[in-house]
Amino acid sequence: MIDVERSLSVEEAAEFLSYTPEKLQRIARRKLIAHSRDGRTVTFTLAALVEYRDRLTIAALPPNPHGLTNAAAKRVRA
Repeated sequence: MIDVERSLSVEEAAEFLSYTPEKLQRIARRKLIAHSRDGRTVTFTLAALVEYRDRLTIAALPPNPHGLTNAAAKRVRA
């Protein structure tokens, strides 16, 4: 079982998300991901990283039941 309350450093969290530490710090400054700050030290919980990653995940479109081309199906869905 994964410990979702585990605190990760910027470097560990960036590796988890496959980001650079600088990119993760920019995201944290924009308050797009939950983090805690103690002086100059920033930490992230694993639960916050998973929640952020899940928000960025795009759900697959349902299959095309009407036999339309992909372009036509996109126009109908829009």
